[in-house]
Amino acid sequence: MRFSFIVFCLLLTGPALAADWVADPDQSALTFTARQQDADFQGEFENFTAEISFDPADPENTRISALIELGSVETQNNDRDTTLATPEWFDLGNWAESTYKATSAVATDDGWSAPGELSLKGVTLPVELAFQFTEDGDSASFTGTALIKRLDFN
Repeated sequence: MRFSFIVFCLLLTGPALAADWVADPDQSALTFTARQQDADFQGEFENFTAEISFDPADPENTRISALIELGSVETQNNDRDTTLATPEWFDLGNWAESTYKATSAVATDDGWSAPGELSLKGVTLPVELAFQFTEDGDSASFTGTALIKRLDFN
């Protein structure tokens, strides 16, 4: 399953700390592309929070924290959304949330990379988040992707 983490227009959370950002839910999206029965489909988690402390001049002190409400998944297909709630996928009967946390970032040829940990269904595994960062005054854009295999979280 490939999750595309796309967050737009993160707003400044602290008046004196230009490196601290929080996702604006009205201007942010957490989308994914996944494969089921040899067909790709897209979806979105409608409820999530993300807090990011990032300064390109000090990437080793980066902090990323995201909380995803798994029951907020929406794929525009009711049958698929019902399937995603089952134990084979998100197991919503036992696990309502997923988290991603990273404690550093490094520059790459394409932007930045944040090695972190994704917790899903009670399993925590390392996940690399590749992202681009653009700052514009009191707002910023973080756009990134991470590749995971859902079966690794069983």
